[in-house]
Amino acid sequence: MYSILIVVVIIGIMWFLMIRPQQRRNAEQRAMRQAVGEGAEVMLTSGIYGTVIERTDDYVLVTVADGVTLKVAPAAIGQVIPQPEPEDADTAVALPAPEESTPPPTHEEN
Repeated sequence: MYSILIVVVIIGIMWFLMIRPQQRRNAEQRAMRQAVGEGAEVMLTSGIYGTVIERTDDYVLVTVADGVTLKVAPAAIGQVIPQPEPEDADTAVALPAPEESTPPPTHEEN
């Protein structure tokens, strides 16, 4: 009786520590891939960076250079590269001006 209970507890612990986190990561990846739209900067699973120019259910067209377009499966999108947010003039931090430095003294030999 106790041996069956121990096996069930071990299986439950393994599910919480291994299977459930992997399912969560897979769901997050799937949602990220479905949310990718035209104009998004992406990195493919092969490490190639590019911009999405067209997306269908079957494939994604990614421009990686001028005149170079790759047709890849949606699962090939590894991550979306976040775009830097433009700084507003109101929130920009002004850096202090550098202090003027005097040149080091020169020693003249006679």
